[in-house]
Amino acid sequence: MVLKHEKELNINMKNMIHHIGLQIIENDLQTFYIKVLGCTPLRTFNLSKEEAFLIFNLLKDIEISYCKCNDVDLELFVGNSINPPTFNHVCIHTDNVMEIVNKANAVGFRVYIREKKDKTKTYFVSDSNYNLFEIKNHH
Repeated sequence: MVLKHEKELNINMKNMIHHIGLQIIENDLQTFYIKVLGCTPLRTFNLSKEEAFLIFNLLKDIEISYCKCNDVDLELFVGNSINPPTFNHVCIHTDNVMEIVNKANAVGFRVYIREKKDKTKTYFVSDSNYNLFEIKNHH
């Protein structure tokens, strides 16, 4: 039995994510995010080191590029420091899987293809800063 307030909570929560913030290196903005993933830049702005410290506990000025990637908004924190790899990733369902994979391969980004026992494939594409995208067929 689902209580009324649980139903309301589920309905209200399905649209809560507004954007995803990622730290990237400057060279990847054009080559990976715009050319490979097909993101559309919407605006660029700067976050002062004072505000960056208050929000993220990092004392540095940072340029931010806000982009639309299909139906997902990405807030890209543009810098030049490389992060260590993690298990964090973003999954994208698309009808253009092979187009994304081929573009990533063509410009030298890391691509891994995972084939399951049932022969379905999942593609993993990574930018230079180890931001990982799991790419799956939309259907």
